[in-house]
Amino acid sequence: MNGGEQRKSTGKKAKGRNSKEAGDEYEGELNKAGKREGKGTCRFAFGDVYEGSWKAGKMDGRGTYRMADGDVYEGSWKADAKEGPGTYWYASGRADVVKYAAGSDVGEGARWAVDRQMAWRLHAGEVVDEIPLEEAAAIAERLGEPVPPQVSAVSPLMRATGAHEPPAIPDAVDVTSPAMASQEVAA
Repeated sequence: MNGGEQRKSTGKKAKGRNSKEAGDEYEGELNKAGKREGKGTCRFAFGDVYEGSWKAGKMDGRGTYRMADGDVYEGSWKADAKEGPGTYWYASGRADVVKYAAGSDVGEGARWAVDRQMAWRLHAGEVVDEIPLEEAAAIAERLGEPVPPQVSAVSPLMRATGAHEPPAIPDAVDVTSPAMASQEVAA
């Protein structure tokens, strides 16, 4: 993750960016040299937030990076770059389970639709073909990541990943009913 990378709203995975800008707020452990090391959270001045492991002042180990636009990456890091397996949640609710090397998608991965009823094989971040859900689950298992849970209108995950808020529910509707709980948001 290079400090100079800018985020664009292209519908593609954002790389995010890490910086040590004025206005960044860090809470967490430091090493003897005063650098971020161990567990900590950084709220970057431009709106992104990283929570996880640090080493020598860089994101390193397992962590969650929440981008200001609602995209979220949960996975492995090395020296400020995505490295190893992880799940990339798009703000829409779509999710990719992939492996990274030096911040780039590499090898085989899987993508799930928002309703988790369709899946695609990815190679180096690009869609190759539609695959059965069982095959997508097998890819996630090989990468050591769980199958992303379904996002629904009442799911706290939808709000946690920044997907658009569901429409307001009238007071007369019982949101605890099985019928309401099973409704899904189309994105």
